[in-house]
Amino acid sequence: MDAYVGVIGYWLADDSETFSNTSVLIDRGLDLACALLKAGVANKVFDLAVFMFKTHILGRLDCLVQPTATLNAIKRRFMEDTDDR
Repeated sequence: MDAYVGVIGYWLADDSETFSNTSVLIDRGLDLACALLKAGVANKVFDLAVFMFKTHILGRLDCLVQPTATLNAIKRRFMEDTDDR
């Protein structure tokens, strides 16, 4: 989506004859996209994202579980104290 907005912004500011600079920008952008697809960059980025998610985010879930368990223990203790009254 950002690429479309960038191209439209470039096109609006393009003062070349018949917007030839915008045509060159689009052609080179498409060439770059095709080269990235042929090189398998998308697959490598996906593999990197999966690795980051598995090792870093899932590895840190215990940081979220431990405070929740602590809060539940505090809540139970508080509720026990109020039940005794």
